[in-house]
Parts: sequence; structure tokens; C-alpha cells
Amino acid sequence: ARVDEVEVLEVRLVRRDGEGGFRIDATWTVSGSVNHFGHVHYRQNRYDAALHIVAVDGTWKIREIEVLEERRLL
Repeated sequence: ARVDEVEVLEVRLVRRDGEGGFRIDATWTVSGSVNHFGHVHYRQNRYDAALHIVAVDGTWKIREIEVLEERRLL
């Protein structure tokens, strides 16, 4: 698979987690291509998820992600 674009559509909630990180509820789309059996398919999926973001050595990282809904758009 190859990801060409990630577009954040909505961030509904951002709250501190008490440990220096954040809990975020968001929706985004991922567009790209899937190559298998000698041919390529273009795909676009929409995700609705709850994320837990933390700082690790000065860089923000996704510690946990719970996908609440995944829909294939194309």
C-alpha cells in the first residue's frame, strides 16, 4: 500500500490526560493505492477514532488509537 494524502476533517475534542499528553477524538481520510496480483487500486478510507498522544524525547507520538469507524469512500 502507498499513502498519498492524509486529510484531517474534524477534531472534536482535545483534552489533557494528566500525564503531559492528550486524548483526541478526530476524523480523517487517507488516500492512496493498493498494489496486489499485478494491478493497482486507488482507495480512500475515512476514519473516526480516539487517539492518545504523548511526548517521547521531545517528539509527539501516538501511544494508543481506537478506531471507532472505518469507511471505504473509493
